[in-house]
This record gives sequence, structure tokens and C-alpha cells, in this order.
Amino acid sequence: MGHQINSKVSKKVNVLHLGTEMTWRGGENQIRLLIEGLAETEFQCFAAYPKGSKGFDLLSQLVPSLAFSPRQAWPFWGHPQLCRYCVENKIDIIDCHSSGAQSLALAVKKKLPHLKVVVHRRVPHTSKRNWITEKKYLTEDIDVYVPISKLIQKTLTDYGVPKSKIEVVLSAVDVEPYHQLNKEQCLSEVREKYGISTSTPIIGNAAALSPEKGHGDLLEALSLLKKKNIEFFCMIAGTGPIENELHEKCKELGLEDSVRFLGFLKDVPKFLMGVEVFAFPSTFEGLGTALLEAGFAKTCIVATAEGGIPEIIQDQQTGFLCERFSPQDLASKLEPVLRQPELRSKYAEAVHAHIERSFSLSAMVSGNRNVYRKLLEVP
Repeated sequence: MGHQINSKVSKKVNVLHLGTEMTWRGGENQIRLLIEGLAETEFQCFAAYPKGSKGFDLLSQLVPSLAFSPRQAWPFWGHPQLCRYCVENKIDIIDCHSSGAQSLALAVKKKLPHLKVVVHRRVPHTSKRNWITEKKYLTEDIDVYVPISKLIQKTLTDYGVPKSKIEVVLSAVDVEPYHQLNKEQCLSEVREKYGISTSTPIIGNAAALSPEKGHGDLLEALSLLKKKNIEFFCMIAGTGPIENELHEKCKELGLEDSVRFLGFLKDVPKFLMGVEVFAFPSTFEGLGTALLEAGFAKTCIVATAEGGIPEIIQDQQTGFLCERFSPQDLASKLEPVLRQPELRSKYAEAVHAHIERSFSLSAMVSGNRNVYRKLLEVP
């Protein structure tokens, strides 16, 4: 796969998944799940991502893909490379997976007005109030918005997007990798690898190492717990712009013996199955797909009451919620689950059941499929 120009596909509705992120994050993984879920349907998927991006590298292994140059974007005359690709492959729908992708799609539609434009909305930003931004978000050229949470739906309607142009489709977790793993075995392997006693709870975090994910607050909370002689071992998976800063902070707080930075992980399910508590102090989250995976791995979750997170974690029902920017509150919510194994088990089972009911992969795929069918009036 990954050809610049691909053979035309007949008797299919052609959908181009367009993104602009250079890294692979939760949104990109949702695109992968959607593409795989649509494989045996009437929809033929394509992908377009910037040259050198992880999105192109990985999605091009699944579907015909274009590595485009972002600098070719012409606001009023289209993006020549993307326009040509859409014509060559008879694209019917452009599904935008970022704000930048939305801008590109609108530029392409200036040249190819027959295209339908879908915008997946994964962040609860309140868009700026100026004529350029309003034109971008309230234009008739966007056929439908697909927010991944009810919170984001409200953000869109508050901004002025008509309810008739919004279809909520919740994100999902790919459960298959978890069915192949045994949690006790994964925990045992982690304990053996790092020399952790069976009485020491294992905390995990998996997210891009960027300011909005709250890693600094997590380290400060762990420092507070250590001062109270509460046992724990914490593994932090991910890479990002503040990686070096976090390593230094870890040393300053004297946490080197209790915290490990694991870098980028390919096998996230095995990582999540090998932790007992998932600490997620994100300060900005549209929904939190990392929480979906952690919950399905039967891991007790402590997270901030921000963005769409409360749609997954109901405080003291499916986990614990804390205030953002408050290491003290995070520490206070972590303390009881670290001290009480039975409490960890109770909330791990509760969140697992909630995610199985409300965030299934089949529901996510069928929800997006119905959006496409409705656009094209497919019976």
C-alpha cells in the first residue's frame, strides 16, 4: 500500500480519511479501528496523511494512502495534490480527523463541490469567535460533525452548529488483544522484571508526554504518597515534548526507585494488563480513549473530572475523579485504592462492565457507517 496514485475501485463508496497529525495518538488508533471495521462493507477506505507522519506509515499498511505535502494548501483554490488524488480514486466522502484536516477538506471542496465532508471532533475546544473561525465551523460545506462525546456535542451546539448536522458516535476499544492476555500473568511478569513485591501496587499511565496530560501533577502526587510511606511502583509509557523535563522532575522528587519511564510502547494492551491502578490526571480530554483501554484491562482508574472523562468514570461508581491541577487531590484519591486491594478489584470490575456496555467496537463502526449512509441516502 501507500501508493501516490491508486487504482480506481468500482461498486464501492469511497471514503478518504484525512489527518494532519505527525504522531500516532488515540485519534489515529480510532481511525485504524474504523478502517478495519469497514473492511467488509460497502465502503472502501483510503487515507491521506502528511509525509513522514506515523499516520501515513501505519495506515498505508491497511489501505491505499497518500503522503501529501501540507504546504500545498491553497485556501481558495484547493490543495492540488489532494484534489488530484480525490479525482483519481473517485472519492465520495472526505472524513476529517483534525482541525487542520478540516481546513484542507474545505479547500478541496472549493474545487470539487460534489464531495461530502465529515468532521470528526475529538477535542472539547471552544472555538474562537472571529469571522474566519466562524466561517470554518459554521459553513454549509461541512455536511456533518461527528463528536466522540456528549460534551463535545454541547460545545458544537453552543458555538452555533445546528443539531441536525451533529451525530454523536462514541469512541471504542479494540477488545481482541485483551482476550489473548491473562492479567495475573502480565502482573507477575512486571513484578519479576522490576523486582516488585506482591504487596506493592503497580500504577500505570500511558499518554503523550505533553503538558495537558498532567504528568507533572502525577509525579508530585506520587511524591506526597511516598512521604506517607505508601508503597507503589509506577510505569509511565509514552514520548513527547516534555520528556526530559519529567525525567528531571522525577529525580528532584526522589522518585527514581519508584518510577520508570518506558518510552513508546507498541504493545499497549500487555502494558495495561500489567498494572493495577491507572492514574490519568489529564487537564484537557475530549473523551479519553486511554481510559477505555485501561478499563477494559480491568484496571482501577483515578482520573480528572475534565472534558469527556466523566462519561467513562463516574466518581465512586466506575472509578475515582479528582480535580485538575491538584496533586493533593490526586494523591488523596490514589491512597485508598493503593492501600485496599479489594477496593481496586471492585472498581476495576465496575469500569470493565461499563465499557463493555457503552463503548463497543461494533457500535462505533456501525455509528460511523450510518453517518456515511445517511449522507449519501443509501437505503
